[in-house]
Amino acid sequence: MSIRMSWHLAALIVISGCSAKRGDTLEPPAMVVTGIDTATLSLPLDPYVISPAEFQFITQAENALTEGCARKFGVAWSFHADLGKADTKPVRHDAQWGSTDEPRARQYGYDPTPEEWVEIERQRRTNESPNDTKISPIPESCPAEARRKLYEGVMPNFDPNYPSVLSYEAESKTWADSRVVAKVTAWRKCMKLAGGFTYPNPIKAGADPAWRSEGPNAPASEREKSVATADAQCNKKVGLSDTAAAVDATYHQELVDKNRPQLAAFERSKAVVLGNAAAILGRPGPTR
Repeated sequence: MSIRMSWHLAALIVISGCSAKRGDTLEPPAMVVTGIDTATLSLPLDPYVISPAEFQFITQAENALTEGCARKFGVAWSFHADLGKADTKPVRHDAQWGSTDEPRARQYGYDPTPEEWVEIERQRRTNESPNDTKISPIPESCPAEARRKLYEGVMPNFDPNYPSVLSYEAESKTWADSRVVAKVTAWRKCMKLAGGFTYPNPIKAGADPAWRSEGPNAPASEREKSVATADAQCNKKVGLSDTAAAVDATYHQELVDKNRPQLAAFERSKAVVLGNAAAILGRPGPTR
């Protein structure tokens, strides 16, 4: 059964009554949650992150401004006119703490699925530079002018990646947390018993250079599939993702509580940028 963690649905969670200790630092009590579906998981900082649909909308507005500026210099420039369909999930946590999808691992190893390869190719085409597609170079002043207009009215030093930076901080604390370290140790022992695999953690297992994929027509090797399958089995067996998600959610909430004024200011500036983009494009922006 999938569980979407929510800080407003207390019936779905239980707060542990004890804390763990890392060195001289008392670690906060972690939520106790089982059966987490990382594909639908939502963490406390996620609502602040600029979603793929919002990013796409902002990018379209910036490109429209750049195109208009280029025309003033007699340059016919059109770039990223069709960015495709944005991801409907604002923030994804799939395999953030290692794979738990055993059927996928058996079939594809750590490779993308055929559907994912289609999206990867679309993004590659989208990210081609104008010079790669034989389009006249745009005047150097145009991108700067576009950004100035798009970000007019935002807070000083506005960083669109600010919530993501906080999320990375939470994730770093999560991997160092003694409760997660214990689960990784158990995962390593399980992997050794499963096939003599000696990876230090699930991330390293998935990032083995031997798994470098050459495209949809070059399927994963049998060894890659074996490692990926054992990885998913051991992750579920020792409860690594369940524990890491609970601990990560705890650190997320700590950072939200600690940085509420800054996050509120970020939200106001994000709303300004989306409003500017809507005025530029002449249509309302995405709700998320």
